[in-house]
Amino acid sequence: MACSDCICPAAITSWFYPKPNHVPATFTVLNFPVDDVDLAVDELTKRGVRFERYNQGDLKTDEKGIMRGNGPTIAWFKDPAGNILSVLKPD
Repeated sequence: MACSDCICPAAITSWFYPKPNHVPATFTVLNFPVDDVDLAVDELTKRGVRFERYNQGDLKTDEKGIMRGNGPTIAWFKDPAGNILSVLKPD
């Protein structure tokens, strides 16, 4: 089953297969490296992507959902199945 609602970089064709009783991972399963996390978040937000907000221990994001200054600049979001994905600027 192809995912027609997914936003894929560089028009990459992606195929997703349903799994009965799927349970989303509780950790990041896929990172998309980008040159500018703010720009990526802004563009994806315009397309309806909602970014996760965290405020626990060292895991704190700003109002856009971006964590800065504690490792790579990164923003997390969930795919339609609830898996955690991210856009990040590698160090």
